[in-house]
Amino acid sequence: GNVPSAPLRELVPGMVFAAGAEEVFDAVFREVGPDSFEEGLLKARKATRRPDQPPTAWDPMPPPGCASALKADSEPLPRRVTSYTRPIQLPVWVRLVGQMSDTCTCEETLTTVGLGDGTGFLVCIETK
Repeated sequence: GNVPSAPLRELVPGMVFAAGAEEVFDAVFREVGPDSFEEGLLKARKATRRPDQPPTAWDPMPPPGCASALKADSEPLPRRVTSYTRPIQLPVWVRLVGQMSDTCTCEETLTTVGLGDGTGFLVCIETK
């Protein structure tokens, strides 16, 4: 069943959520593709999704309302991968001296683990 969670107020890149941890996970991290938080983040980064690698869903998918209950020692932890191209955030002169491209290709692996029933969750992001 659903894990009870108390309302929280957390600052997340320019947004304040007044909701429980499970509602925040469902609103921000569960969905992928059009109209998702991830798509908004890509737009804010001026990034484009790689057409040869569409977004993946969580594997395994966290049960609805239970993201905070996922134990760190459970295997496998839910993961998902996203790939995109984004502008390099360096001054032009640095890119010229370093003979760098204007863009880079990134792959992010997101892993989620709960902090205890209704307490919260972590989403760890590994970037290549």
